[in-house]
Amino acid sequence: MLMQSQCLVILPMIRDVELLNHLPLYIQQYREIDAIMTSENPEFQLLCDTSEQIKDNQFITTCDATGISFFESLLGITPSSDDTLESRIQRVLVKWNDQIPYTYRVLLKKLTQICGAGNFTVTPDWNNYTVTITTSLSLYGAAESLDDLLDYIMPANLVVISQNELERSTTGVGYHVAPVASTKHLTIDTKTNTSYSISSLVSRTNVVSTTRHRIIN
Repeated sequence: MLMQSQCLVILPMIRDVELLNHLPLYIQQYREIDAIMTSENPEFQLLCDTSEQIKDNQFITTCDATGISFFESLLGITPSSDDTLESRIQRVLVKWNDQIPYTYRVLLKKLTQICGAGNFTVTPDWNNYTVTITTSLSLYGAAESLDDLLDYIMPANLVVISQNELERSTTGVGYHVAPVASTKHLTIDTKTNTSYSISSLVSRTNVVSTTRHRIIN
């Protein structure tokens, strides 16, 4: 029975372990040997997969959830419950590859790490101490990583305008038959003998419409 502090981790199968194939052919034909090797395959498979997992967790880009949490603890990063593994790896990479001093070239390099080459524009206006950064980030948490980066890398005397622009398009077909629509006209007369009229307009084909008038003095 698993306790609350424990979690069940299912490791990916790197390669199939077949112990019987490592024995001489004349031994493989014995059923007793076949049964022994088959019963031991799962344990050796688990050992093989675990060793590969340990190797992958030594590098940030190939980490799993357990491995990336180790790097986050080293850098003082606390992930949110909505973060994906990809967003956590990207946030760790940004801080892990931190360089001092923070030059304009370093800024462009870090923006390339977060956004990708050619997916951002930087428009500096040094005379007015303003820098405008336009990105197109769709990965969850990427915009927050960019904000954190700009918060500690940009000089305090600069005004940074960061905007993330995403273009989305959708197409579809809507069907309706003889919809029912209503229009309302509201007239308000004030004590200064000035009247205001608010009206709505509905334009449809084969529409059953009703009109209401209300006058308030």
